[in-house]
Amino acid sequence: MNCVDLRRMRRVGEELTRQVTALGLLREELCQAEEKIKYMAYVDETRQTFAQSREAMDENIRVLTAMAAVLREAAVQYHRTEEKIADRYNLDTVAYPDTQFGVSRITGMEAYKPLMPF
Repeated sequence: MNCVDLRRMRRVGEELTRQVTALGLLREELCQAEEKIKYMAYVDETRQTFAQSREAMDENIRVLTAMAAVLREAAVQYHRTEEKIADRYNLDTVAYPDTQFGVSRITGMEAYKPLMPF
């Protein structure tokens, strides 16, 4: 049996979006550091490391953004499906009868009265 936890799916999508934002901020800081050392001498290895880090961050941001988008779309589709099912079977409009408590109308039980605990 397949089971989908829609709330968890939304939470994971939101968490991925937060991670993308954090990576974007780190990438911006990396670009600023890269710009600062751009014309310095003897930092070729550092520039190369910064460039590799930036490329890796770009790839991670792209993947996490795609994952978040897929989770958002899946949540939207799941919600639409639930609405269609509810509309088709009128699940939101079915009025269930209220339970009414009153005096019992059952007769002919006088002979069994000693067996009844109430």
